[in-house]
Order: sequence, then structure tokens, then C-alpha cells
Amino acid sequence: MRIVPAVLLAVLATSCVAADATDASDRPEVATTASALTGTATSIHWIPGETCGGLPICDGTAIWPAGLGITDVQVLLRDAPDRDNHLTQTFLAFVVWNQSVVGRIFRVDVGSDGADFRARMSNIAATRTTNNPAFTFGNSGNSVSGPVPVPHPSVDNELTFNSTYLGHVVDFASVITAQTRSFLLTPETNVVKLPGVQ
Repeated sequence: MRIVPAVLLAVLATSCVAADATDASDRPEVATTASALTGTATSIHWIPGETCGGLPICDGTAIWPAGLGITDVQVLLRDAPDRDNHLTQTFLAFVVWNQSVVGRIFRVDVGSDGADFRARMSNIAATRTTNNPAFTFGNSGNSVSGPVPVPHPSVDNELTFNSTYLGHVVDFASVITAQTRSFLLTPETNVVKLPGVQ
């Protein structure tokens, strides 16, 4: 089950590009534990099929690793500075785990890399939640919207964010999760019946 709450941010359209369904769910993960998920403050450049910073490969397991006790994932998207002297537009994907930490910050090139990221995000969400109805996933935001007007600065290095900003990201993700759970817990008796609908 994939939930896309329309809270706080514009809803992200799902990519039509098919992703390879071979994202491994049993791949060894970066050193974290279920009881103490490790956050990050620095972005990782998403390159499909290649290494992601210290991670083995940029695929769905980089977004939602298995075996770490992660039961809730929210991915918040927004635009980012350009790269390559303004030749490549990028966006950021802040991945919040269990409403507690920003576990990943991916910097993704707009275009085919962005389509790969969105497809893998969708596939890993389906993989993790299909047999686990208590697990929640959502994504919000827009990869071309943000507070910095065009032209953006051009920055080739990865980006690092301060703890205050990351705290806001976690807060926003927590609100989205809370609204999603409220939606799921709303009984049908509170729904107005439409004419002609059984």
C-alpha cells in the first residue's frame, strides 16, 4: 500500500519508468541498529546502479534498508542547486525513518536519474508494506520547487545541512505520518454517502 498524503506539500506524480525489481532486501547494510537509527547531515549523489556514498548501490534498499527496525518512511522532495556550471538540475530527497532521523539525503539529477529514483522509491515502498500493513510510507514535495529562485547557484560538491534544518524536516515528516494514520483510522461511518453509490 502506497500512501501519498496531500498535506503541507504538493503531491509528487509517480514516474512511469519501470524499475528493476531486483533490489535486494537481504543486502548487508551500513552500520546502524534497530534501536538507534543513525541520521545523516550530508547528501549522497544518486547514480543508478552505482555506489551511493558508503552504500553498496543506489537502489531501493538504500532508501529503506531491511533489518533495521524501520517501520515508517517519509520521503520529502525539493529542488537543489544545479551542478556542472548550471548544466545539470538536481533535486533533494530527504528520507526520514521512524519519525526520528533523516536517514538519507539523496541529491538526484533531474531526468533519467530522477525517474530511476522515483521508480525505485515506489517499488521499495510496495515491497516493504505489502505484507506489513502496520508499516507506513509516504512521499511529498516537488523536485522543482523550493525557496531559492532561478537561477540557482551551481554547486558540484555534496550538500551538508545543519541540525536545526534537519529537525524541521523530521517534524514535517512526523506531521505527514500522523495525518496519514488519522486517514487510515477514519471509520467509514464518518464518510458521506454519494448519490448512486452503494
